[in-house]
Amino acid sequence: MLATLGQSAARLHDRSESFASAFVEGLPLDVVAAGHAEVAGIAAGSGAGAGSGTGAGAGAAAGTSNGQEVDAAFVRQYRSMRTVYHKRNIMADRWAKGSVS
Repeated sequence: MLATLGQSAARLHDRSESFASAFVEGLPLDVVAAGHAEVAGIAAGSGAGAGSGTGAGAGAAAGTSNGQEVDAAFVRQYRSMRTVYHKRNIMADRWAKGSVS
């Protein structure tokens, strides 16, 4: 189980980084977030860009308000993914040291 926890954390790290890259490249975040929600254990409906269908570039082109909403949604989703990643890493480290009972 420790190996599974480590692999899960590694996959979550990779997916959060690809999520950030997709945001920077202006790809639709609702499609990208759907794959991340199941790995992070996060409800798919609360993901970044859920229902918006816009990425960074498209959101900024549609207007400042919409661009800010997309940015805020991305930050919330990315932060939640990274929080889960760090919690899993901490648990794996503690488990490896034998301090989890």
